[in-house]
Amino acid sequence: MRLLLLLCLSWASLVPAAEPAAALRYPEDFFVAYGKAEPDLRVELRGDAEGVVLHARVLSSSRPELEEDVTRALLGWRFRPDREEGRPVAWTREIGFVFAALPAADAPARLKKEMRVFYPEGKTWKGADPEILLEAAVAADGEIKSVRVLQSVDPELSLAAVLAALRRGRACEPAQREGKAVAGLLRIPLVLTTLPAAVKRVMPEYPLELRKSGNQGDVQVAFTVTAGGEPRGIRVIESAHPALERAVVEALGQWRFAPATRRGQAVTEEFSMRLPFSLQNAPLSMLRLTAAEPYALSGELRFPENLPEEFRYDQPPQVKLAQAAAYPFELLAEGVTGSATVNAVIRPDGRVQEARILNATRPEFGLAARAAMEAWEFEPARKQGKPAWALITRETKFERSGRDAPGESALRLLRVLKEGQPDIPGLADLDALPLPVHQPVPLRPPGSRGADIGGTVVVEFFIDRDGRAQLPRALSSPDEGLAWAAVTAVSRWQFTPPLRGGQPVDVRASVPLEFHPSVAPPAGEP
Repeated sequence: MRLLLLLCLSWASLVPAAEPAAALRYPEDFFVAYGKAEPDLRVELRGDAEGVVLHARVLSSSRPELEEDVTRALLGWRFRPDREEGRPVAWTREIGFVFAALPAADAPARLKKEMRVFYPEGKTWKGADPEILLEAAVAADGEIKSVRVLQSVDPELSLAAVLAALRRGRACEPAQREGKAVAGLLRIPLVLTTLPAAVKRVMPEYPLELRKSGNQGDVQVAFTVTAGGEPRGIRVIESAHPALERAVVEALGQWRFAPATRRGQAVTEEFSMRLPFSLQNAPLSMLRLTAAEPYALSGELRFPENLPEEFRYDQPPQVKLAQAAAYPFELLAEGVTGSATVNAVIRPDGRVQEARILNATRPEFGLAARAAMEAWEFEPARKQGKPAWALITRETKFERSGRDAPGESALRLLRVLKEGQPDIPGLADLDALPLPVHQPVPLRPPGSRGADIGGTVVVEFFIDRDGRAQLPRALSSPDEGLAWAAVTAVSRWQFTPPLRGGQPVDVRASVPLEFHPSVAPPAGEP
């Protein structure tokens, strides 16, 4: 079993760069030892940081007459190299081969959905987009294990196509023989696609409070660029502070793109980008894709020293996506300040397994802080180089001013509500409904808490003149944990600015959010 796993993991990185020079051909004459405990030939391969095979040595063989041809065929092949500290390095791997035809199949392997490949950065092509024909060896679990190029017009495009196929993993329905999944070959025709290109950029405004606090970091977003060149469905992948998230989403909603094209036609395409906020040369530095120092919200994360063994790690978790606590509406309106301390168990996948309230000056502060922490994501802690469990503690402060305060727009809305003039309109009074720009889905509280509870949470909130959701509160809910999960998500929502008579206005809105009962399978104990 250990050998089989080694073979599968090693072969998954194969990127043949050219046809073998020897008489033997891959995969007609030899291919990876799918499902065989002992391959006909075990070979040690050594390569450079570019991934090119420089040396092939036979470790064991049942076909000595073919050893020289196989080792000669492997020289010059290209693999994805190993990486150390993010840089490619020389590598050594063992791979097993067999000399037998793939089993005949009753039904061939097929792709689950269309596969696309993009031009390498800086690469252009005159005339019609070229077509590339690949042949992939597909394992019985549907994973693409190796790829070779049957037809191409350019080596650089060939390599891009091969890498795109290998990165798809289990992208196929495997071949079938007598009702059972078996390994097989699959031919994949590809048409290259151009990536969307920004033609209008509106750079995010660097939040003043964060600049004054010396905070800098990156925000990574993914979204769809329509065939008309507009960004839709913005999703925040990484952001260490909600103020940065809001600034990026607000600016990105105003971007316009030259859309992706395929066969000369504009098409809708997924796109992602990373925008850095740096204190050096701001805001022009946001045009550079540079590394930035990580940071957390105020109330720094603490990593207890006297941890149980199962929570000990060599490297602590790092914030990947931080969520601010939603200031309880009634307490904010009354001017009540306070704090809450929460600890959280972080799983090896970087998600929160469980969060507990340790203390809070008001119960509502504890519930808000816990719901926010449950929505955080991390780069997991590491122990002996592997992802590990971790336990952290964080204090959240609820204040009306400062870096993590609700903001001037929220406080202005509170003053308007208190004075009652002017009256805040409803959605029916607008020229048109505001369009959602960023609308994260509420996360059910992790673990068993609330897992078997379903129902509808009705959240009231305001959309300010800039399209930002403000002052969310739950009007009705079957469970307080679900209520705070919904309020926490809504506090991140952003829309196109609401208009009445062509002018931006604040507007009152409400939304029902449905939670379906779903008892999660056990996640395991650390």
